Amino acid sequence: MRVTAGHRRTSTADLFDALVGSYDQTGVAFFAPVAERLLDLATVVPGEHALDIGCGRGAATLPLARLVGPRGRTTAIDLSAKMVAATRALLVQHQLTNAEVHVGDAQRLRVGRGFDVAVASLVLPLMDTPGAALGHWLGVLRPGGRLALSTVDAVDAPTRAVNSLFDRWQPGGIGSPRPISIRPYDGARLLDQLEEAGAADIETVSEAAVLKFADVEEWRRFSMSTAQRAMWRRVPLEEQPAFLQQVADLLSGTGGPDGQLRVEWQVRYTVARR
Repeated sequence: MRVTAGHRRTSTADLFDALVGSYDQTGVAFFAPVAERLLDLATVVPGEHALDIGCGRGAATLPLARLVGPRGRTTAIDLSAKMVAATRALLVQHQLTNAEVHVGDAQRLRVGRGFDVAVASLVLPLMDTPGAALGHWLGVLRPGGRLALSTVDAVDAPTRAVNSLFDRWQPGGIGSPRPISIRPYDGARLLDQLEEAGAADIETVSEAAVLKFADVEEWRRFSMSTAQRAMWRRVPLEEQPAFLQQVADLLSGTGGPDGQLRVEWQVRYTVARR
């Protein structure tokens, strides 16, 4: 059966609906610090009109709303209705009234135009046609507006070894198309796509992000709370204990003085202007 782009988007929405209770909730710091660093590099200032593309549970939405302040406005969209509901609840909880969140497709934005800044944190690899998505995102900005992106640039050897364990059950292996926002995205490809989309004044930097896990069970909870759950779904239940032991063996040498398991990923932060 031919898998259409529409079917993939539905599958992605279903996956992130299922993740809403645990996504960015396991205590492992990754999504929030990446979003905050991206906003720092995007130099968001009070009074701006900001767009958060693929907002998830609001890792960038809430700090964006605070940065633009009461004279500014933040609009956020996500394909998952449950992620949108969770982010709306957080905005109410934190009494942030200058932001709105909508269900929407990042590849077909219907949010108007003229934004001062648009951010997409760990979203680009989810797109069916990333180059076209970049052009679309640039198109909703005002002239001179900024597009700020974060993507995983590379992962360390232990992570690559763990990812390869999934290959046994994944059609086409770890690199095959599937909804995984945390797989590496080639930096040179990204720059080429931005230039082809008409971006100007492109600035990019790759920085290390260290993820720490108390033990392999915390790693499992984190893995299952991300889009990697799509890969877990293919691992038979009866084989998961042995699979997890293999992961434990691969990560056993990463422990620091505090005894925590550690992996290091390079995150690329890119800011471009329309």
